[in-house]
Amino acid sequence: FNFGSFLGKKKFNTICFKNNSAICSALIEGVESNQGFFKAIHSDTAKITQNKLIFENSDVLCFLPGGFNTLNDLLFFIDLNKTINNKKTIIIIDIMNYYSNLLNWFEEISLINMIYPPSELFCIARSMHDLEHFFNLSNSAGQNV
Repeated sequence: FNFGSFLGKKKFNTICFKNNSAICSALIEGVESNQGFFKAIHSDTAKITQNKLIFENSDVLCFLPGGFNTLNDLLFFIDLNKTINNKKTIIIIDIMNYYSNLLNWFEEISLINMIYPPSELFCIARSMHDLEHFFNLSNSAGQNV
């Protein structure tokens, strides 16, 4: 909710997959409670089309805690970002160390040169202060998240 409130106050355009999760509902509620702009991509849209819509219409990609679909999307966007010139900022929102094991694994496999160092692939936000910092560095109102 706090992240959604922040996005709403800053007038960021927020795009996310519409699902019934509590975290998604809280994000939407936070955005809308501050007269922010929100667009849902419904789950009945083909996955490739969903990812294409998200990527083309976003300046910053944020990943909240989720399941296999979230992990799949995160890996897809990291990989896609490596192949294009106009890179997107990717932020993993690591609430209560949800992603800590995955982030540790990324660090480990980067040490044996399987992937680029995580610091080159994405940012990690563990608090609202971190998020505010990343967004203040990125741009201002009207940006798509």
